[in-house]
Amino acid sequence: AAKVNGRPVPLSTVLESGDVVEIIPKKKPRPRKSWLEFVKTSKARNRIRHWFRVQERERDLERGRSALIREFRRRHRTFGEEEIEKAIVHFNFKDEEDLYLAIARGTLAPRTVYEFFHGPTVERKKKVRKGKYPIIVEGMEDLEVSVAKCCNPVPGDEIAGIITSQRKISIHRADCPYLRKYGHPDRILRATWGEVRGDSLYPVRVRVRASVDRGLREHIETAAARGGGAAEFLSSRRLRGGDWVLDLKLYVRNRDHLRAVLDEIHAAEGVLEIRGG
Repeated sequence: AAKVNGRPVPLSTVLESGDVVEIIPKKKPRPRKSWLEFVKTSKARNRIRHWFRVQERERDLERGRSALIREFRRRHRTFGEEEIEKAIVHFNFKDEEDLYLAIARGTLAPRTVYEFFHGPTVERKKKVRKGKYPIIVEGMEDLEVSVAKCCNPVPGDEIAGIITSQRKISIHRADCPYLRKYGHPDRILRATWGEVRGDSLYPVRVRVRASVDRGLREHIETAAARGGGAAEFLSSRRLRGGDWVLDLKLYVRNRDHLRAVLDEIHAAEGVLEIRGG
């Protein structure tokens, strides 16, 4: 507040030659954002902006710290110095303040930190009816059949088998690079899907890279559940550039279901890339 010639006036008042100005200080002086509209020098404007940036950062630090402690306390766990140091290293932050700022600004969810130490929370564990793979390999009924983890075939995929050195049959998607590279024509077997139960689910490993972590897991869970499937989160980490990588298993009914889930995940804000599936 200020007075000009003994009369109270707003700080935006334009002064005239000969005016007598009296500044009335507050007990705890602080600038206002409205000052940016009438200050004349860039130095003054920059100092005001800097003051607000410092204040906002302090608020974000406290918000992030409180949110993290609250997440652990509501599950009757503690988050102390040891956990802080491990979280900083695992999530690739520079220091404790960077960790709190990421939580406050929405790039890291408190629940992600909790699950790094204690595993998936109860509400995110879901019983999944894992189906047996009804695969038919003509003329090889006496050999054990397993599904290759490199390509994760699911019902609806074109598939082929390859005889392993252990005299087992490994089932791959027909377009699997491994099959094309190492599958000698004499070792590749024709395989087809048998009858598939409608409520059976099959795992597919997927890696998602995104610019944010917060809210992404919930989006993935919702996408998987929409068709009766599920998602199991295996790990998450932050890259040096700031992006996040989530490794997970999607449990889906068939190729069409998987395609729909992946399309919905792709549409989530911040998703940059999906590998696998």
